[in-house]
Amino acid sequence: MDLAGKKFVEVARKILGFNVMVLFFSANRNHLKWLKDFPNALYTSHEDFYKKYIMNYNKQGLLDLKKEVEARNKINLKFEGNFLEFPHFVNNEEYNKIRFDEKSEYFKRVTIRNVETDSILCMEKDRTVSFKRNQQLDISQYNWYVTLMDGEITLYSNESYLGANINTKEPTGEEFMKTFKYEKIKANEYLIYYNDKNNVLTVSGNKAILQGESNNKKYQKFKMIEEIESI
Repeated sequence: MDLAGKKFVEVARKILGFNVMVLFFSANRNHLKWLKDFPNALYTSHEDFYKKYIMNYNKQGLLDLKKEVEARNKINLKFEGNFLEFPHFVNNEEYNKIRFDEKSEYFKRVTIRNVETDSILCMEKDRTVSFKRNQQLDISQYNWYVTLMDGEITLYSNESYLGANINTKEPTGEEFMKTFKYEKIKANEYLIYYNDKNNVLTVSGNKAILQGESNNKKYQKFKMIEEIESI
């Protein structure tokens, strides 16, 4: 079950500073198992519900939609009292003048670089994963969109998520989101691993492999060099 949408909402809520109201669309009703406990969220598998959601985005309208979703799916949804408040947002400015170009600790566009080898982590369009030397390389082709929250990291590049095959000890390219863990070693140096530290992302020549945490970590420490996008 792909939870990329859930992760996106969690990160967006961290940035906004409150549990903003969201609508999840999916044909997979198994999502209801976690969604019923996810605050300020509606669910639908019907396209016509989008219009209702947009046209009724006010307190009473959303409460009415909540009742409709609960009745249709035989669940109880969790709404909080402040689901339409924006405490960290701009209150006295025109929207077209607002610029979202500040850094976020939760969402970044980065290149992932190992200092020891001066190589960057690359996801190719055929979903092969490797390391390439930083010299004379168009690194813009290998930017990663990462989310970092509560010790977990997701990594997305060239229309694929970074995944892992723990049997072959290899990073993989995946269609659906996979979650890694990270540990900050010092300022902007990270250890990235899958499940546990027996599967640490490691540089091996031009190959990306998973292996146990080493003592010096020189092939396992990565800098995330951030680029800011203005929207």
